[in-house]
This record gives sequence, C-alpha cells and structure tokens, in this order.
Amino acid sequence: MDFVEAFKELKSELKEEWLDFYEENYDWIETLGVYRDVTWSANSRDQSHYFLLGVLSALNPKFSGLLKVFKKLTSDPQKITKTIDIFDLDLAKELEKRAASKMQNAELISLPPESEAKKSNTDPDLEYLDRIRQDINQ
Repeated sequence: MDFVEAFKELKSELKEEWLDFYEENYDWIETLGVYRDVTWSANSRDQSHYFLLGVLSALNPKFSGLLKVFKKLTSDPQKITKTIDIFDLDLAKELEKRAASKMQNAELISLPPESEAKKSNTDPDLEYLDRIRQDINQ
C-alpha cells in the first residue's frame, strides 16, 4: 500500500473513531463546550481544533505518530484538521447517515423463511427417532 492509500485509509479510520467518540460522549462535550462546529468564533474554533487533535491522537496511535510530522510542517491546528477532513464534518448529518446505515444493515439481516427455520431447528437425532416411531406404527 502506498502512502496516499494509507493516508486515505487513516483519514477514514479517524472519521469513524471521531464519530464514535463524539456520539458516546456527546453529553459532556456539549455541556462543557469543549468542541464547537464551524459556525462558532475563530477563538472557540482554535480550541476545538486542539481538542479534536488531542482526542484523535489518543484514539489512534498511527495518527499520533503522524501528528509529529504535521507539527513540523505547520503549527496551525486548523490546517491539520482540514488536511485530515475531520473538522468540517456536519456531525449531525454524519451521525444520521450512520444510524440509517445501521438500520438498513439490521433489515438485511433477517430471519430465514419459516420452512428453512424448521429445517435448521430440528435435531437430526429427533428426526431419526421420529422415523423409527413411524416405522414401528406401520
């Protein structure tokens, strides 16, 4: 895998990890105001970038190593979060998409048809005994 592919894969991992973290910790993140989306002031946005980078570096060791390289290139946290395509996510939309996808996957995992369910639930030993009983009764 070349660097570009590895970086795309890492960005995808980071997005999923961030959404997982945000969804699980939404209450305290919003209550404390440690993360704000792009509609807030520049100062609060800088704090949000630092918070986001801190969370991602704790969640993903590969990103933690890559962050050291990024910091040599720029000290601007906004540029780093833009590079990994994380900060400008519409979290509400992304979480809605994930919920819809989970619902769709749950619908795809359906019960087998009744005839198959009966076949799969019958014990071969019981079937054998039933045949013996039928033979005896004849």
